[in-house]
Amino acid sequence: MNKLFFLLSITLMTMTLGACSPKPPHGYTGYLYFAQGNYLTRFSLRDGSLSVTANFGDMSIREISAFGENRLFLAGTAAINRRTVPRISWIDLETGEKVAQYSGILARYMANAKIVIYDDGIKLYAVPQGGGGAPDEIIYAHGLNRITTVLEVSDDTLLFETGEPGKRVIRAWDAVTGQQRLLDELTATCELVGAVWLKSLRQLACRKRGSAIEASEYVLVNLGGQVVDRLALPEGGRFTALTYIPGQSALVLKENWIGAIGGQEKSAVWIHDVRTGENTRLSKHLNLGSSVIFTKI
Repeated sequence: MNKLFFLLSITLMTMTLGACSPKPPHGYTGYLYFAQGNYLTRFSLRDGSLSVTANFGDMSIREISAFGENRLFLAGTAAINRRTVPRISWIDLETGEKVAQYSGILARYMANAKIVIYDDGIKLYAVPQGGGGAPDEIIYAHGLNRITTVLEVSDDTLLFETGEPGKRVIRAWDAVTGQQRLLDELTATCELVGAVWLKSLRQLACRKRGSAIEASEYVLVNLGGQVVDRLALPEGGRFTALTYIPGQSALVLKENWIGAIGGQEKSAVWIHDVRTGENTRLSKHLNLGSSVIFTKI
């Protein structure tokens, strides 16, 4: 019943969005992939339409990341023998092929080094791709679910933030050398949760450490922790950065607010042009969640 309701909802939303704005004038193209329960869903930047890409059955999807050009990693939980277990799968967007790969809570792909990073909840692993028989490397052993965020900032550099009791630490790991270092200045400046790497600028868009989420004070910061600029987002909004589209200089954000009737939380999709500072609302009523990936297909 829930699956049928979701499919009907997607169909109605697609018809509504398409009817209201068949071809928005903003000029953005491509697709945003996000999860709703066990469904992988696609939002078109060109016309605002929604479509269901895949159903992952008993797997509840929590996080999405890129796995090469046309594949996505999906991390979540699944019910196996009456137990809820973590699972990482991937899907090929061209063929629809789906494969369960690891038991873990998140995965990242370092394209330059051809290494998959995954976290099983207590250890962060690096797994070489393409054979060779090299053993999995333990990048970092941590307390249960103490890693809060993992973020690629280039094809061979990974940032991860750990949440020890009363303390946050951001580390950088080099996929080529295997070396890691503490980023004390960046830790003092940035919240890595809700941060997005702007590849074309080689800067992070992040909330300032210790600032109220409601203030949505987003800054542009280099990896040395120096604030380069502040984002001029619409006044009074509560925003979370989701992903970046390099070729279009577009930072995708989610706005949240509490509705006047019923007190329910509502969401909208915005794009901030980092070149011009212009803000464009793409959808007034759509919740993309907290994990979103841009692709061209």
